[in-house]
Amino acid sequence: MNSKTLTKTLILGLLIIIISPLAMSHSNHGSDANVRAMASMLANMQHFPSEADKSKLQEILDHESSTDNEKTLASAIMRIEHQSDPEDAFSLDSIIESETASGSVINIAIVIKNFSHGVSDADKRKLQLINFKG
Repeated sequence: MNSKTLTKTLILGLLIIIISPLAMSHSNHGSDANVRAMASMLANMQHFPSEADKSKLQEILDHESSTDNEKTLASAIMRIEHQSDPEDAFSLDSIIESETASGSVINIAIVIKNFSHGVSDADKRKLQLINFKG
């Protein structure tokens, strides 16, 4: 193998190493219907969840295929009244600090903790990224 071919191979290998984690982190955005539904719900929520939102959240809680994190987020959203319920702080912090939760789930937990009568513009951008399908 000549030096040009070796250099090109090394550069290609480095690019793959650098780009692969970025592609993987992008690929989990909005990959789950429950996570996307909660992101959309939060982005439009003012003060507390609507009855339709509560119904969807209850479906998430009742469905066997919902993950523990999804159920934790759904119940925390259900209890929002102008702000997140202080009783949910520990479980939300556990998700935020988790090494196994997806970036989307962690961002929703952060948005719930930050919720104050609505969602900030910065948090709305996080929620929009979760629903991004590009």
